[in-house]
Amino acid sequence: MTSFILGKIDFDIPRLAEDVAAVKTMRKGRETYDEFSSGFWKNVPLWNENGDGSDGLFRDFGLPARPTEYASHVPYLTEVLEERFNLRQLVMVRARDIVDASMMPHKDFLELEEDPSHQFRVMIVLEDNEATYNSDEEKVFRMRTGEVWFLDAAGVHCAANFSTESRVSLCLDFSFNGPFTPADIFSSPNLYEPGSEPMIVKRQPLPEHFEMDIRRMAVACNRHNFRDLAFALAKLHFSYEVPNDACYDWLIEIADRTDDPALVAKAEQAKDFYIADRKIHERFSFTEW
Repeated sequence: MTSFILGKIDFDIPRLAEDVAAVKTMRKGRETYDEFSSGFWKNVPLWNENGDGSDGLFRDFGLPARPTEYASHVPYLTEVLEERFNLRQLVMVRARDIVDASMMPHKDFLELEEDPSHQFRVMIVLEDNEATYNSDEEKVFRMRTGEVWFLDAAGVHCAANFSTESRVSLCLDFSFNGPFTPADIFSSPNLYEPGSEPMIVKRQPLPEHFEMDIRRMAVACNRHNFRDLAFALAKLHFSYEVPNDACYDWLIEIADRTDDPALVAKAEQAKDFYIADRKIHERFSFTEW
């Protein structure tokens, strides 16, 4: 299943603005998954397993999520969640604020023992930003304010904000024990309104000389700039017609052309960690050798 629009929320803009402002003032703690992102990337747990706002670890558990201490700072968003969504299947809600930030293309739910098809991730943008993009394995797209998106997080996906302006959104995770339909995430089936036309980003063909450019990058590649290079390559699919995980093969090819076997090992490990096989609590670093 690829990402698509599930429906739309007509927000009360003044009330929404108050909650968005509150999200921006919330303390940015240590990012649980900081190896996935670069730049300013803040995730605040509004609802989770234990009601502890300092716990940002995603878990597939049997009990519905409950509000953390941060939920009281966003009363309107809490009201929207309680009115529109199936709280019995809701396992986590995060408020996300990103500025001049990007992530490595990756698959979520690799760590879970359960079937990832039982997980359903929803994104809701709270403030529009024309310089912010998302991608899945088929397309690059922009999420607009109020659109309720299913994000295919079990497939390779990515996001980036290419501006110094904020983009605040909600990330909702639902979990089911068996078969379900997208309508099941809502409090009422009539809130499921698919079919809206998404804003797909038109991309350019990859330049003909790109393979030669890749070979040239190897001359400047070293352990000090390897992380920067990886995140730079990860951004290219937002502009060019290439798969969003192509950056890993490019990174491996560049590393192969250096005289440092540790770079080759790190590039191969990165591809495995982000899109192939990752264990619970496993960590990865581009800068530890």
